[in-house]
Amino acid sequence: MRAFRFTRGIARYARFAPVLIVLLLSCAGRFDGWEALSRPTEAQVRDLVSDGERLYIATLGDGVFSSSDWGVTWDRLAGTEGMEVHCLACTVGGLVIGTDAGVYVWDDGKPSPAGLEGKPVWSLTSGRDGTLAGGVGVVYAQSGPGWEELAGLPDTAVTAVLNVQGAVYAGTLGEGLWTLREFTDEEGVSRRWVQVTGTPELPLDAAEVTLLRYVPDTGRLYVGTMWGGLYVSEDGGFYKLRGLDPEFKYISGLVFAGERLFVTTCGIRADGLYSADPDGRNWRLWPDSPYPARGAVLLPDGRILVATEREGLFAAYPPETDRLKPDKGED
Repeated sequence: MRAFRFTRGIARYARFAPVLIVLLLSCAGRFDGWEALSRPTEAQVRDLVSDGERLYIATLGDGVFSSSDWGVTWDRLAGTEGMEVHCLACTVGGLVIGTDAGVYVWDDGKPSPAGLEGKPVWSLTSGRDGTLAGGVGVVYAQSGPGWEELAGLPDTAVTAVLNVQGAVYAGTLGEGLWTLREFTDEEGVSRRWVQVTGTPELPLDAAEVTLLRYVPDTGRLYVGTMWGGLYVSEDGGFYKLRGLDPEFKYISGLVFAGERLFVTTCGIRADGLYSADPDGRNWRLWPDSPYPARGAVLLPDGRILVATEREGLFAAYPPETDRLKPDKGED
């Protein structure tokens, strides 16, 4: 009887084998490999951003490079030669450049000082509520022509900043994630930084935060860390997304394409570009993925562009997004 059941089970699944083979082959066929793009510099790349029309990369010691043809050719922004650039942000007023000695704005074909002279800027972000810059133990909020100091953080680099619907977040190097909150007492209303915790098993209080991304459609805040992988907020708390192999990952970039989440990794254990569903399930490492990666952007033609620290830039069509390529339209 047992042998009969086994044989009948094999026969039932065998009926679906041709379908499974076709699906596997079609999924594999959607990935055509990585295309190496031009390499504009041998300096270490620190950041990659896009304003929708151009790409920009930040380098340590070689300034900022831009591309108007999505990575085919690059030009250095005049006046940025020799700059130690840590981060970039695209704003309505132009490209904001965070360096080891202040902030610059690229406008009218030249970089103009925009404040914080002599102060290292480790992170930048910009939105409808203005521009934020992360320094050492402080976040700077642009206020007209100047900057307001939001002090009170631990004395370490603020490596990620974000304004989420009026709530300011600061990710630090080794002191975890913080948020600025208002308190009312007898002396009136005051603002103080409050540390954001993870879970008892996976605390965030000592994390080395590398990036912050907010997704308005889901209300989720993603937190990348240097050696602890990726966290996401839900129901007022944070939990760690499992499945990255090995678990300890330096998360350097995050983008969404279609219904998939993509993260780039770098550091000692880095092995390239991973993808998963938005809930962080079913992680996949892309074949021959370029690494160590410093960030990724989604190009208008549907490709993912990855910038590595020193090996150059690479692009590929996502194998899981079911997007049609420009020359592969339906009949």
